[in-house]
Amino acid sequence: MYDRRNGPCCTPDRFRLDLSAGSGTPASPWNKSATHVFVESFVQSGDYTCKNRKEIFQCFATHIKHLKRVFEKQALAPDVLRRLQKQANRDERRRTLYQWRLNAAMTYAELRHHAEILIVLGPEAMSTDESDHENGLAQYRTRVKPWRAPAITVWLRVFDAFHRQARFRDVDRATEGSRPRLRVHGQTLSTRSAKSGLPLNFYNQTWLGRINPYDREILFPTDPYEFTHTDDVIL
Repeated sequence: MYDRRNGPCCTPDRFRLDLSAGSGTPASPWNKSATHVFVESFVQSGDYTCKNRKEIFQCFATHIKHLKRVFEKQALAPDVLRRLQKQANRDERRRTLYQWRLNAAMTYAELRHHAEILIVLGPEAMSTDESDHENGLAQYRTRVKPWRAPAITVWLRVFDAFHRQARFRDVDRATEGSRPRLRVHGQTLSTRSAKSGLPLNFYNQTWLGRINPYDREILFPTDPYEFTHTDDVIL
């Protein structure tokens, strides 16, 4: 184990960082010592105008965090990397779907009164999906959130319909931007935890009855919301 009483952990000519899992943080004794070595070398080089040692130290500490993430990612097995990439793609599609729905609520007077609750729900309350192909056409099978009331899916699909209407107006000619995705109902359950602080009737009542009292209490549900659309909304 490195002991700072023995002097710097390395030199500018033999510079080394600890990027190992767990211990390789910017605040570790080794990396703090290495950062001081870097700061002095940076200032003494005369190649840079910045001489603020504290600022240089903080910037390099941030850089160590970046290097550690890169190192850990490169050390992952290919199948783990593929799984992480798939999850990142799902998260991006979910954020895009949420933005489409919120845009529809902000655009159409018939939906505008739901914009505020959509902001409360956020992307986390939207279903993720898995990419799939059938007959050569790309489609996405939704992952079921066991904690979300089934009626919410019907309510949300109205926003999707209005988004498609906006995107394919003018004799079904698509406007600029990402094309709406073909989403079909899937059977795979999402493993994401339930988002807390949502209206009580957003949660699946059967699911609520099955979880333990503590988990139900920390959901901090708010008053029920009327997840319905007015009669002038035509699907």
